[in-house]
Amino acid sequence: MKKGDIQSRTVIYIISAVIVILLLIALLIFVKNIREKQRKLLLDKAGKELKDTVDTLDFGSKEEKCLDIPESSEVCFFDLNQIEKIIKSPLIDRYPLIKDSLLSGVVKNLFIISGDKTESYYIGDVCLDHYPYFSCLKPIEDQLCVFLEGKGNCALLVQDLKLCTVPPLSPVDDTTGNVIEDFILGNSIASISFKTGTQIKYINEELREKAEICIEPVEFPANGLISEVYNITPIDTQVSPPVELSLMFFPELLKPGDVISNVKLKQYDEITKWQSISPTIFSDTYTIKGNINKFTYSAVFGPEPPQPEIKIKNEGTGTEILPIDNIYIADVLWNLEFKGSATDPDGDINPPTGFKWDLGDGTIIEDQDMVTHTYNEIGSPTVTLTVTDEKGNTGTKQAELHLVSSGNKKNPDKYKNNPIFIIQDTSNNDILRLIPLAMWDGYLGDVIDLYDYPLLPYHTESVNIDDYKLDELKTKYPSSSEIVAFGETPQEIIDSGKVTTENFENYFSYWSEYNDIVVLKESDINIAGIMSALYASFLNAPLYIFTDTPECSFLNGKIVHFIIGGGDFSACSTSDLIIRSLSDISNPTINPYERLYGNFIPAGGIT
Repeated sequence: MKKGDIQSRTVIYIISAVIVILLLIALLIFVKNIREKQRKLLLDKAGKELKDTVDTLDFGSKEEKCLDIPESSEVCFFDLNQIEKIIKSPLIDRYPLIKDSLLSGVVKNLFIISGDKTESYYIGDVCLDHYPYFSCLKPIEDQLCVFLEGKGNCALLVQDLKLCTVPPLSPVDDTTGNVIEDFILGNSIASISFKTGTQIKYINEELREKAEICIEPVEFPANGLISEVYNITPIDTQVSPPVELSLMFFPELLKPGDVISNVKLKQYDEITKWQSISPTIFSDTYTIKGNINKFTYSAVFGPEPPQPEIKIKNEGTGTEILPIDNIYIADVLWNLEFKGSATDPDGDINPPTGFKWDLGDGTIIEDQDMVTHTYNEIGSPTVTLTVTDEKGNTGTKQAELHLVSSGNKKNPDKYKNNPIFIIQDTSNNDILRLIPLAMWDGYLGDVIDLYDYPLLPYHTESVNIDDYKLDELKTKYPSSSEIVAFGETPQEIIDSGKVTTENFENYFSYWSEYNDIVVLKESDINIAGIMSALYASFLNAPLYIFTDTPECSFLNGKIVHFIIGGGDFSACSTSDLIIRSLSDISNPTINPYERLYGNFIPAGGIT
């Protein structure tokens, strides 16, 4: 055969081979596309069937729905009414694409994961009644069966994440039993192994008779978690010798640079909080095991984040400001010094690198462990110090400030006897006005503190306050040596000789000075009455309630605040007024006063 013929045939063979390969590739792509379409049709059908079931499920009825879904898939149901709690759960970080979808506001509550593909559907209002408010299930032999129960406003996905068992016990005494055969409580994610001879000691006879032991995931926020928190009950049940607890964690929750050997198994109690248990870590299955001798909350933690602390000083005097009821009270004009520090069990911080301050008024300062700042405006900003270590682990500490005005001061002479205020319940106006008079954060004379004096309305119908009742008040509040009866007071109370009567003409005398005043129109009391009173307490300012037109003599030269409405101030000299609504103020939070409201005793406090 000639050389030219050989070369020609070789070229033909090569071309033929390439054509065959291309045809095979095209065939494989065609088959793959067909299979992908079949898979998508199968999943779409499952989504439609579920939606039809949810939409037609009657209240109180239950239905089992079995779906054809490939065994390699994972099917996740979400309760869209619990989005906030779902997002806070460490478990959702195992599904970053789904988390992103939920955060974006996409209304989908069924996600089917197959390899690198995720299909999503809205199947009607599905609810779950158990933390973490979503459930991911795997089909068995290409079929997934779920139970749904009609709840009227939603279809409840019936599941019980709480796993319980009654252990095989031989009684020892009223509270104790010995395990008579090996058993395991739990599943592949969380389990406890009991050996024959283990002694279980319950805290009382009733629990011993019931004997049931349970393990379930619960909502229990804690920094550094890389697993759900599992509650083992009955809490404080003792076991001897210790039993083996096994928890699976999710490697997706470890940050870059984290060493798996730094993963910790911890248990919680009210005294010592989270305490580490010596663990054995199985990196191939991401499982951690350790021995426990009592039942309580248990979880897996990653490398520990930094633990910041904040100290606050008045820079002008160098005096440290100590918190009162977890609130730092300071004059709004003080230049405040914030000093940050942090401990890090892993030793990966290098102050001030990684320190970040958010001073609560829009001011952000980075890479400084000490900063100074003057706010110049009353309010309750929250200062946040975030410390990031070299591995990217972050810890935060917050300090809530209450910035008060030195222009608002109570009169020390009026409070020298630590008064108890009592008032008839005939006028909501009068009761509301006494709230800022009886409780406030700020100045009494020249001393800043949290001040809280008893305020007790009483019924006027069939009033029954005798010497014994008044003595009982002083016994209940032993630091008080004066009972001040405000406003119109029944004669029998006056005749007791045990009260000091006071009228509202002297209301403003309880302030030695005030620059601020809160105004409220009487017609707005039902809408903004308590808010106005609490905001006046927030400012340490009087509360002025008017019917139609405010009286200018109370307002001239003052900063006038109102929650809603305000009023017609045209009769007053506008040059003497600074009028501010709550929406004008940078930090209008009055949450600190919600705690004070608990000391306001409603009508019926005295009968």
